[in-house]
Amino acid sequence: MKDLPLILMHGWGFSSRVYQPLLRALHDAGVTQVFTIDLPGFGAAFHEPCENLNQIVEYIVEQLPEKCVLGGWSLGGMLATHIAAKYPARIAGLITLGSNVHFTALDDWEGMPAADYTQFCQRFTQQPEKTWQRFLGLQTRGDAQQERANALLAALANLQDCNSETALRLLQLLGEIDNRALFSTLPLRGLHVLGECDAITPIAIAEHLRRLNAQQVVAVLSACGHAMPVSRAAEVAKCIQKFLSASSDATPKKSQVADSFSRAAITYNQAAQLQKTVGEALLSTLPADMHGVALDLGCGTGFIGGALQAQHAALTVFGVDMASGMLRMAQQEKALRCVQADMEHLPFAAQSADWLLSSLALQWANHLEHCFAEWRRVLRNDGALFFTTFLPNTLQELQQSWRTVDDAVHVNAFIAQEKIAANLRQAGFTQVETVTATHTLYYTQLQDLARELKAIGAHNMNAGRPQGLMGKQRWAKLMAAYEAYRTPRGLPATYEVLYVTAR
Repeated sequence: MKDLPLILMHGWGFSSRVYQPLLRALHDAGVTQVFTIDLPGFGAAFHEPCENLNQIVEYIVEQLPEKCVLGGWSLGGMLATHIAAKYPARIAGLITLGSNVHFTALDDWEGMPAADYTQFCQRFTQQPEKTWQRFLGLQTRGDAQQERANALLAALANLQDCNSETALRLLQLLGEIDNRALFSTLPLRGLHVLGECDAITPIAIAEHLRRLNAQQVVAVLSACGHAMPVSRAAEVAKCIQKFLSASSDATPKKSQVADSFSRAAITYNQAAQLQKTVGEALLSTLPADMHGVALDLGCGTGFIGGALQAQHAALTVFGVDMASGMLRMAQQEKALRCVQADMEHLPFAAQSADWLLSSLALQWANHLEHCFAEWRRVLRNDGALFFTTFLPNTLQELQQSWRTVDDAVHVNAFIAQEKIAANLRQAGFTQVETVTATHTLYYTQLQDLARELKAIGAHNMNAGRPQGLMGKQRWAKLMAAYEAYRTPRGLPATYEVLYVTAR
């Protein structure tokens, strides 16, 4: 994520000028692609209207690049969280500073007392300038750097940057936003920085956030108040820099897989005849009535997820894939809710899904035992898992033909059925049912098979594969060996497929 632009949104009562200390600190920390957006009614967006949450979200999303890390302080962080949940294909990471997911306190949630918030709204309506000044005082209360932060805020904050009518609407919006459910299934990595002495966003929410979504990083700055972008700019910048620079969970092989499938997205649907056949067979095994939440893991262009969405009105379907190109196609063609993620590291809360489905994607998992444990984690106790995967005899004709040419690895490796079943039980799946099927496709020429594998992004990506271009002599030798398998229907390519149901 460190190579993506970071977009920051300010909190209520300020313009983007409040970020000046943090912008300098980020630059010093090596984070240079940072941009700010003024919210409607503030700063450069003084005259922008704000009637409701949807309008402000559309206003922000229109200004975002195709892919970015989105962040915000206080209200800006609440808006960033909402947008990240609604547009996961556009947002690679989320950063919130001093932000709650529900601003006011509830019986089961910490926040500003509802009576205090209501009184503040009333006072701002009657005496905006006096109320705003009192609000400034809350920003630094309890901060070890309070005196210095007050001086900085006085230079950076200006009520003239604020359209009082629009500001009142945003203030009301602050009390209306409830991101708790969205946060619990937030489909991307996030950093959430809280101040230990924050007088507006209570530190008690740290544990709430961790319980809602264990995949999110929650950091606490000691002796820090609410105005952390001003009072603790260097510390906040260090947290952000560390978060952006953190190595991805995906290994180099995973990155190669994602890039390969992204490049193949446009040609995938035309070439993926086997994937469609297996996908249809998998769909035929599903219950007639499905509701709740379903995750299509390794969704590709959305064949499975799109069908589920069309067939079950009461089902909320998320398509999960590492390849951004595939997700774009799934969104465009199937209107699928898309999440860019590794199926071995799912950004979903524990027991948040009723159904898990995956078709011909498991072979890309690096650690089978961890993958199944992760699937078991997000699946409800009474949920069900349905998936298909290739077995070792897949493309046996191609494997045998290559052995007449050299000893290098030319065909992607596939996992044995016994190992799959054993790892499922080890992960906690007690009811495991398996069926195997052989699917054979026929091609006029070997080039047609090679072209199709490349078109769907499934060409050889194993360690040990030969590097460089293939010479004419080696290709001729391979074709001659493969010709021995020719039938009246053409050159066969056999795929051994395992169909699995687990609970």
